[in-house]
Amino acid sequence: MPGEDTSLLDVSGLRVHVPGRVLVEALDMTLARGEFIAVLGRNGSGKTLSLLTLAGLRLPAAAPLRLAGDAMIALQRQPVAKRLALLPQDTDYIFPSPVLDTALIGRHPHIGRLRWESPEDYERARDSLAMVGIAELADRDVLSLSGGERRRLAIAQILTQ
Repeated sequence: MPGEDTSLLDVSGLRVHVPGRVLVEALDMTLARGEFIAVLGRNGSGKTLSLLTLAGLRLPAAAPLRLAGDAMIALQRQPVAKRLALLPQDTDYIFPSPVLDTALIGRHPHIGRLRWESPEDYERARDSLAMVGIAELADRDVLSLSGGERRRLAIAQILTQ
């Protein structure tokens, strides 16, 4: 519709800090659906804390976050997870699990409580594994994956989400 807000994530005047130090001051940003951004900076400059804040996992010191036009602070986590995913810099798999089942974790925001994954959820997970080039690893244990394969699995999990 003409004039409709197409932004997925919108922030104006974002301030991120840790005790005794401001990491981000007055960030204005609008991210539209399908856009990608890169966050660059020195070690310890606040990139991860800023991303956690933008994902709504950490409260900002100032500025409300808006997700698809809605104030993020007013949203439950499940609706946020249906629209927004965060890929951390490290993903540790500590329990044995098949690669396909790990990719399926991305469907949890879309599945009701006490419900099982549907055939469509499995299809989405398999498609995501194929997109990142590890479909043939679906039955392998995550603990047997190389570092690069684990990163691809983490991306597949987000694509599944």
